[in-house]
Amino acid sequence: MSNIIDLESIIKDEIDNNNYVETLFFTLLRHNIISDSDYEQVILKLLNLLSTQIKRYTGELTSSVPVEVAKNINISNMWTISLYLKGKDIKESTQLLLCEDINSLYKLGKTELNNLIFKTKMFYNVVFLNNIIDTNNYFYNATLKEGIKGFFKMYNPDYDSTNIFITVDYDAYLERPKLNGIEFIKQYLDYIYYENMFCKQFDSAKINNLLKAIYSNYEELPINIFEHILTTTIILEYLGMDIFDLNLLDINIYNLYRDYKQNNEEYRGNLKVAYNSLINKLKLDSSTINYLDKCSGMTVNKIVSYTENNNLEILLGRTEKKEINYIPSEKMSNSEYRKLIDLLNKTNKEDKVNIIIENITSLYDFIDVMEDISFSSEELFKVFSKFQIIELMALKKYYYDDIKDSYIERELNGFIMTKSIAEQNIINNNYQYITIT
Repeated sequence: MSNIIDLESIIKDEIDNNNYVETLFFTLLRHNIISDSDYEQVILKLLNLLSTQIKRYTGELTSSVPVEVAKNINISNMWTISLYLKGKDIKESTQLLLCEDINSLYKLGKTELNNLIFKTKMFYNVVFLNNIIDTNNYFYNATLKEGIKGFFKMYNPDYDSTNIFITVDYDAYLERPKLNGIEFIKQYLDYIYYENMFCKQFDSAKINNLLKAIYSNYEELPINIFEHILTTTIILEYLGMDIFDLNLLDINIYNLYRDYKQNNEEYRGNLKVAYNSLINKLKLDSSTINYLDKCSGMTVNKIVSYTENNNLEILLGRTEKKEINYIPSEKMSNSEYRKLIDLLNKTNKEDKVNIIIENITSLYDFIDVMEDISFSSEELFKVFSKFQIIELMALKKYYYDDIKDSYIERELNGFIMTKSIAEQNIINNNYQYITIT
C-alpha cells in the first residue's frame, strides 16, 4: 500500500459515502493498491459477519433467510461499519478492514450509529418540534409531525440501517439530501429547522395569508413554505417596503419590470443587496444564515427569471397560481441505462423491484424502464410505494398528457386508491397542475 497516500485524493473522489466499504475496496483493487487475496479476505470477513447477523436476526433458530432479507442485512452491516471508517483517512480505513476483527469494527460502527440516532431523536423532540410553524399545509404537517415520528418507530439499525421507511413528502428548499437512513433524516431535519427558524421571524397568520394569496388551495399542495416567504421578503426589501407584513399588494410589479428593462444586471445585483439587508434585520444564528445564503442565489435567479419572462403576476399572486413545478433528477446516460436494462432482463422476479429502487432516481428513467420491461401489478405497487406524493402526481400527469390508456396508468390509478382519502383527493384534484420541467 506504498502509493495509497499519493492516490488518496483520487480514491476519495471515486468512493460513494453511501456505500463506503464496497466502493473503497473496488477502488483500491482497481488502482492495484491491494491484491486480489486482500480483497477476498475482506469479502470473507463480511460474509462471516453476515452469517453472525442472520443468526441474531432469526434468534439462532436457523441460519437461512430469504435472499432479499440477507441482502438488506449485508448492506446494513457495511453501511454501519462505514459510519466508523469514513471518519478516518483512506490508509487507516484500509488497514482496519484488512487487520481488525470485523465484529469489532461493526460494534464501533454500531456505537456511532446509536449515538447518531440518539442525538437526532433528541434534537427532533426537544428542539425541532418546538420551532415548527403553524400552518394548514397537509404535506408539512403529515411529514414533520407524523412522518418523522413514524421513522423513529420503524427504523431498524440492526438489520436495515440504510432504509428511511417514509416517503418524506415535504421537501426542503435545497436539494434532497443524497444520504441513507438516519444520516438522511438528520440532514433533512437540519435543513427544515433552518427554514423554520427563518419562517418563525414572521407572524403565522400573515404567512398563511401570503400562501392563500398565491395558491387558493395551498393547504393541499406540495409547496415549500420557506421558499415563498424568502422570495416575497427579498422583493419587499428591494422595494423598501415592510418585510414583516408579507403583503403582496405592497409590491409594485411595474417598478420591478422597469428596473429589469433599464439594467438587468443591476437589477440582479440589487436583489442580492436586498437579501443581505433582509438578513441583517432578522435575529438568526450563523448556521441558519449559512443555509439561507445557499438558498438566496436560487431565489434571486427565480425572481429574475419570472421578471424576464413577464410572469411576476403569477409569482406574486396577482394571477391565481395553479402551476406546481416538479423537477425530476437527471436522467442516466445511454450506456448506464443499457446496463440497467440488461441487468433487469437477467435478474429474477424478486430482485427487479429492488434494482429499480436502488438505481433509478429520475422519473423519466422510470417511465422508460416501464416501457422496456414487463412488470406485474404487485411489482409496480411496490415501486409506487416508494414514491413521494408529488412524484405520483407527476407520473399521473405524464400519462394524462400522453392521452392513451396504458397498463401503467391503470396500475398507478389502482395504487392511488390504496392511499388515504385525503391523499387520494390531493393527487386526483391537483395532478393536472404539475409542470414537469
